[in-house]
Amino acid sequence: MKNIVIAGAGFGGLRCALDLEKSLKSFPEYKVIVIDQNPYHLYTPSLYEIATAQLPRRCVCLPYSEVFSNKKITFIHQQIKHIKVSEKLLETESGDKISYEFLVLALGARTDYFGVPGLEKYSFGFKSLPEALKLRNYLEEVFKNTKEKLPTGLEEDLSVVVGGAGFSGVELAGELSGYLSRLCRKYSLRPEKITLSLVEARGEILSGLPKKISVLAKKRLEKLKVRLLIKTAIAQVKPSGLVSADGTAIPSTVVVWTGGVRANPLLEQSGLEVDKKGRLSVDENLRYLKEGSLFALGDNASFIASGANTAVLGQAEVAIDQGRVVAKNIIAEIFGRPLTKYQPKVSGFVIPIKGNYAIALAFNFIFSGYFAIVLKKFIELRYLFSVLPPFKALKFFRPEAKLLIE
Repeated sequence: MKNIVIAGAGFGGLRCALDLEKSLKSFPEYKVIVIDQNPYHLYTPSLYEIATAQLPRRCVCLPYSEVFSNKKITFIHQQIKHIKVSEKLLETESGDKISYEFLVLALGARTDYFGVPGLEKYSFGFKSLPEALKLRNYLEEVFKNTKEKLPTGLEEDLSVVVGGAGFSGVELAGELSGYLSRLCRKYSLRPEKITLSLVEARGEILSGLPKKISVLAKKRLEKLKVRLLIKTAIAQVKPSGLVSADGTAIPSTVVVWTGGVRANPLLEQSGLEVDKKGRLSVDENLRYLKEGSLFALGDNASFIASGANTAVLGQAEVAIDQGRVVAKNIIAEIFGRPLTKYQPKVSGFVIPIKGNYAIALAFNFIFSGYFAIVLKKFIELRYLFSVLPPFKALKFFRPEAKLLIE
């Protein structure tokens, strides 16, 4: 039996596993194995709706038992402890040793704190379901405790700061504006006592995207009364708040950091050669340059396209496309066919900013408002249909559909 192991089942890893299973189901000598530390596939584009109590957690967690039902895929719910490339062997935390013929590294990323003093200790991350739930519960607790002080005449100012004005930061800040308003009503607190800020070190929010998108997002956030602190680099975080690079103190009750990611540290810990973001350098076929039987994708891969200066971003659409290419290339290796070159392409994206409003870029056309959020829901439904049977996909999508008409 020859094992093809996919380490991590995020967007890219899951797509790769499903495509491999489809191509190899008639070849019993090959076994597709998926290893993940979670029992569920996390739909991260909707994570901000979990952090703000818009959706129940089940709406972003697709159990692998459902995804792999009736598939010839072996799922192992374990955390990988060691990768021994020279022996073509993985070792899990429970001590299990798994050999492989081919290995796909799709282990995702962790929050990058860039060495800023106090940032990791005094802020909330926003990469996983536990982090989103922790943030939601903490905010509720802060408002509850403030309410309990009201009889004594103490109503303190509350300040929530979101660090990093990329996709995640802008989406979260927008949705938090609504969540904080709901908490004010629930606990009878005055909205004017609450401040929500979005901090960004660069000169504009959503830097690197078309200027029109940045302008639309800025206008929307200002309408939601989000304070934008642009060209404000965080130099330190203390229990009382932030300190910017120019020494300005920014008081904060809660800090959420969305400003950077770094590949899973297991790659570097296993002796693999990584770049400054902890990613593996891969060739045009998404193979690790040092080992032909090892592929990497998503946040684990550093692929620089011809003529480009920086690596392709680890967005969901990119990871899915890479997962398809890796599956094709493993099949090609098995049957002696030519390999497929990975060619980066992004058809567009949608940035939701509170409620039924979003900004979309599709086929080089930028539009905003309700139709952009409809497009986002359509993308989510299409994705669910790609990984689940139709009935199960519709079941998971129902709560999302309700938000469209509220």
